[in-house]
Amino acid sequence: MSSDRVEVLKKVFFAALDRDPSERAAFLAETCGGDATLKEEVEALIAKYEEESDFLTKPAWTPFGAPADGARKDAADLEAEPGLPFERLGEFRLISKLGEGGMGVVYLAFQEPLGRKVALKILRSERAGSVEAETRFQREVEAVARLRHPNIVTVFGGGQEKGVRYFAMDLVPGKGLDEVLHEAGARQETVPTPQVLAWIRDIAQALDSAHRAGIIHRDLKPSNIRITPDGIPILLDFGVARHTKLSALTLTGEFRGTLYYASPEQVEAKPREIDARSDVFSLGVTLYEALTGKIPFEGDTTREIFRKILDKEPVQPRRLNPAISRDVETVVLTAMEKDPARRYPTMKDFAGDLERILRGEVILARPAGLTTKTWKRIKRNPAVSTAVFVTILAIVGFIGYVLLWSYPRITQEKALAEERLHQVNRLADVKILSELLLEEKKLWPACPGKIGEMERWLENAKALRDRFDAHRKTLVSLRARAISKTRDRDREQLSTLRESKASLEKTLNAIDERRAEIDRFAKKSYLERDLDLLKKECSALGERILGIEDGSSKSPGWIFATNELQWQHDTLTQLVADLGTFSDREGGTISRVKNRLEFARRVQADSIDKHRTEWDRAIASIGNEDESPQYRGLAIKARLGFVPIGRDPESGLWEFAHIQTGEIPVRGKDGRLILTEESGLVFVLLPGGTFDMGAIPPSDEHPVGSPHVDVFANWRERPVHQVTISPFFLSKFEMTQGQWLRFNGDNPSYFGPGSEIGGKLYTLLHPIEQVSWVECAEMLFQLDLRFPTESEWEYAARAGTNTPWWCGSGVDSLIGMENISDQSHAKALSGFFGEYSYPNSLQWDDGYVRHAPVGSYGASPFGLHDLYGNVSEWCRDSMFSIYVGTPADGSAFESSAIKDRVLRGGFFGTAPGKQASCRSAGRDANDQRDRGYYIGVRPACSLSD
Repeated sequence: MSSDRVEVLKKVFFAALDRDPSERAAFLAETCGGDATLKEEVEALIAKYEEESDFLTKPAWTPFGAPADGARKDAADLEAEPGLPFERLGEFRLISKLGEGGMGVVYLAFQEPLGRKVALKILRSERAGSVEAETRFQREVEAVARLRHPNIVTVFGGGQEKGVRYFAMDLVPGKGLDEVLHEAGARQETVPTPQVLAWIRDIAQALDSAHRAGIIHRDLKPSNIRITPDGIPILLDFGVARHTKLSALTLTGEFRGTLYYASPEQVEAKPREIDARSDVFSLGVTLYEALTGKIPFEGDTTREIFRKILDKEPVQPRRLNPAISRDVETVVLTAMEKDPARRYPTMKDFAGDLERILRGEVILARPAGLTTKTWKRIKRNPAVSTAVFVTILAIVGFIGYVLLWSYPRITQEKALAEERLHQVNRLADVKILSELLLEEKKLWPACPGKIGEMERWLENAKALRDRFDAHRKTLVSLRARAISKTRDRDREQLSTLRESKASLEKTLNAIDERRAEIDRFAKKSYLERDLDLLKKECSALGERILGIEDGSSKSPGWIFATNELQWQHDTLTQLVADLGTFSDREGGTISRVKNRLEFARRVQADSIDKHRTEWDRAIASIGNEDESPQYRGLAIKARLGFVPIGRDPESGLWEFAHIQTGEIPVRGKDGRLILTEESGLVFVLLPGGTFDMGAIPPSDEHPVGSPHVDVFANWRERPVHQVTISPFFLSKFEMTQGQWLRFNGDNPSYFGPGSEIGGKLYTLLHPIEQVSWVECAEMLFQLDLRFPTESEWEYAARAGTNTPWWCGSGVDSLIGMENISDQSHAKALSGFFGEYSYPNSLQWDDGYVRHAPVGSYGASPFGLHDLYGNVSEWCRDSMFSIYVGTPADGSAFESSAIKDRVLRGGFFGTAPGKQASCRSAGRDANDQRDRGYYIGVRPACSLSD
C-alpha cells in the first residue's frame, strides 16, 4: 500500500472512530463514495480495533506481588485454590491466581525440582491458536531471557504443554509505580523528587542494557515498573518488545503500545522509525507523570489523544509542580521531544543527566530556545505560519521604504543612538555587577549541591569581566571631553584629613608618658599603626593637589560641562574600579568562587571516598556499645567535610578533622593531638543526654556541696531546669587565628602573630578574637557549621558533673586547667594601673598575660579544652534574663527584638567571684555587633548534614 493510500485510510478510520457506532455505516457510505475497497478496509480496521482495544491498552498482566497471609508459607505445603484451569504445567504446580491482562494470566506457582516460588505467565485461552499472539508471547520469553540486569525481571524458562504456552519468571514483591503514585496522590502528597529521579535513572540504565542487546521495550509506563520493598525498581512486561535484528510483527498502520505513553512514531505506526528513542519518549512521559501527578496527553477519544501526542506540547512540568528544578524540567522535556533527533539519543545519556542532577552537577541537556520553539509552531500550523510570514514580509518592506526615505536624518542620529546604547549597557553592567556580588554571598556552603549554581555564576561573572577593557577605553575617551581637572572637594578632603591627623597626634602625645605600659600589652600600638597609615594618605593627597595645581598630575579630578556627562563619568569610574577587584587574580571575587567550586567538586573524595576505611571503623565503633558505651549504640553516617581521626585516649570519644579549615592533625605516641598553625578544626562527637541546667546559691534547703549549688551563682542562672540534648559535634578547641585567616583572608585579632607580651610570642595557634556574633554567624554559615546553643555549651562544659566546674567544687581545682586571671595577669594590671589588687586571681602563674595557644591546659572529661577561660565564646541564643520559657530540647532561645547574644565561659582576665562567667553555669552577654579582644568562637555542628 502506498504512503498516500495509508494516509487516506488513517484519516477515514479516525473520523469513523469518532462517530457513534450507529452512524458509522452512513458516514462511510458518504465518505468513501464509490471506493468500495476503501470502505471495506476501514470497516476491517474498525472491527480489528474493537476486538483488540483491550489488548492494546491493558498491560500484558496486572502487576503482581509476593503472596500474602497463607501464601507466605512454604509453597510445597500450600493447597491450590479452587477453579484453576490446570493443576500443573510441566514442573510447575499452580497455587493461586495473581493477576491478568490483555494477553496473559499470571499465577503463583511452585517449581518443584528447585523448590522455589515463581510467577507463571500463561497465554490466555482465547489467544491460543492466534499466530500473532503466540509469536508475541514467544518473543517476550526470548527478549527477556537474553537480558541479565538487576533492574529487569528474570525469566527462568518456558514451554508448551496441553496446548498452552507458558513461561516462569522471578516473583517480584512490592508495588507497581502506578500504585505508589496513586497512594501518594490519595494522601495529597508527592513522591520525593530525588527518589523518583533515582528510580527512573535505574530503569533507564536497565533499558540501555536491553537496547544494546537489540531489544526495544515499546510499552513503558508506571504499571510496568515495580518497586520492591527495598526501593529497587524492576522493569516488567516485554510483551510488545521488538528485536531490532528480527522482522517486525507490527504492520504499517497498526499501533502497538499503551495509548497515553506512546511516542509520536508509535502513534503514526512507522516501525522503521521506532528505535531506542521511542523508549526514551515513553520513559520521559512516565517521569513526567511521576513528578507532576498528571498524564501529559489526555483526551476523550483515541484520535484526540493521538493528535495531542503528535501536535501539542505538554504543559511545563514546573507549572504543575513548582518544587522541581529547571534542570529536572529540561531533562523531562528533552526526553519528550516529538522529533526523535532532539531527544536523548540513548538511554545512557538520559540516565547520565538524571545522575548529574542527583549529584548536583551540570546537566548536558539544554532547554529549547526561541528559534526552536518558533520552528515547532510553524511545523504544527503551516497555514497560519505562512499567513503570518507574508504579513511580516509586508511590514518589513514598508519599514525598509521608510528607512530609505529617512536615511539622512537617521545617519545624523546614529552616533547619539549608539552612545545611548552604550550608556544602557554600562548601566546594565553596574546592575549585573551588583547582583553578582549579592549572589556570591549565597553560594555557600561549598558542597556538591551548589556546584551548578557556582558554575552558572562564574559564566556570568567571566562575561562581565571580559567587558572590562571596553569600559576602560570608554572612560579614557570620555575624559578627553572634560573641561577642568581641579576639584575643590580634594582640598576639602585634605583639610578634613589634616584635622583628623592633628587630633590623633594630640592623643598620641597625651599617652607618650605611658608608652612603656602600652608596650607591655602589645608589641605595637594599634593607634600608632592607624596614624602611620593616615600620614601616608595625607602625604599622597598633598602630592596630588600640588600636581593638579602645576598641571603635572597623572590622576586628576575630572569636571564636565553637563551634569549628564559628569554622572556618566563618575558611574563609569566606579564601575571600572569595582571590576578591577572583581577578577580571577588571587584574592579577587572570581578567584574566590573558583576556589570554592574546586573544593565543592573534591570534598566528597577528600573527606569520604579517600577515608572510607576510617569512616567504616568509626561508624562501627560508635554503634558498638561494648567499644563506645557513651554513645549507647548511636548510628551515624559519613559526614561531608569531616574525616575521623580516632578516639581521644582519655575521654574515649571519637574526634573528627574539618578539612576546609586546615590540615588534618596527627596523634603523638601518647594518642594526643599534635597541633600546628596549619591545623584545621577538630570536632568531638558528644553523646546526647539529659542534664540539669543552671545553678542556685547555697541555702538551708540547699547547702554547699549539694548538686548545682554554687556560692557564685546569681539570679540569671535560675531556675535549675532539665534539658535533653541530642548528639552533636563540638569543636575540641576554640577556633584559632590561623583557621580564621585561612578561610576569611584576614585576622582581626588584637593580639595577633608577632605580638610579644610578658615574654610570650603570639602565633596563629592562639584563639581568634575581636570578632562579632554577626561576623561569626556569616563565617559559620559558609563553613556549614553553627554556634552551639547555650544549653549545648553548658552540657559540654559540665560533662556529666553538677559542680561549679567540671574539675571540682573549689576554685583551686582550676589551677592548671584553665587560663583565667592568674599571677601574670594580676601583676600586669598592677603595673599598668599602679598599685592595684586583684585578690581573686588564681594563686599560680602560667606566664601568659593574655590568651594562650589553644589546648595549653587540661582537658575536660569530654576531651574539650579552654571552656572557662582563654576567650569567651559566642552562643546562638538571644540573652534572656532568667530560664523561664526557654527550650527544654537543646534548641536555642532566639528573639529578633533582643540584640544581645549569650557569651559563655570566662576569659584570660576573669577571676572567680560574684557575677563571674568562668563557671559551667556562668552567663554573660554582649550586643551581637560588639567586638572584643576577649571574645572568640567555638564552632558546633549537627549530627546530620
